Amino acid sequence: MAINGDIAYRHLLKFSLIGSRALVTQSEINSRNYIEKTLKDLGYEVDIHKFDVDGYETANIEVNKKGLDSSKVIILGAHYDGRIEGNAFDDNASGIATLLELCEIFRNTQTHYDLKFIFFGAEEINLLGRGLHGSYNYVESLSDSDKEKIKYMINLDTLLSGDNMYVYNVYKDEKS
Repeated sequence: MAINGDIAYRHLLKFSLIGSRALVTQSEINSRNYIEKTLKDLGYEVDIHKFDVDGYETANIEVNKKGLDSSKVIILGAHYDGRIEGNAFDDNASGIATLLELCEIFRNTQTHYDLKFIFFGAEEINLLGRGLHGSYNYVESLSDSDKEKIKYMINLDTLLSGDNMYVYNVYKDEKS
């Protein structure tokens, strides 16, 4: 049995070979294909949500895991694209490798709420006056009732950088 972190480490090594994963590069496509294949091999039904950014096609990758209570969902996400400079090992191969490990860990674990694992595309590229295209596209695609179901969103980004971990919160759930 693998020790926690071993699975993510193996994925991290794969992503280090894929390259920078910048928008519309072969390494971005290879990364998306690797994530999709890994999720299917784990037994998940994979949804690919394609979208356009200034004439360039990319996609978000989503899998869902049913919990005991489907009235709420917890989203765990990470962006799989990178910047053109460097190999995007930290930002954000570290996040997607960890998210893939979480997908494997939670695959056979009963959870209270539904879980959505989302791998966002086109977060790093600054086109049309902003970045974060994948997450904006995802939120804009949700109905009001889908938005109301979201209990928390945990974003895994830049997990290998520095000696400190930062947790940001913009919402306090008074009812929990």
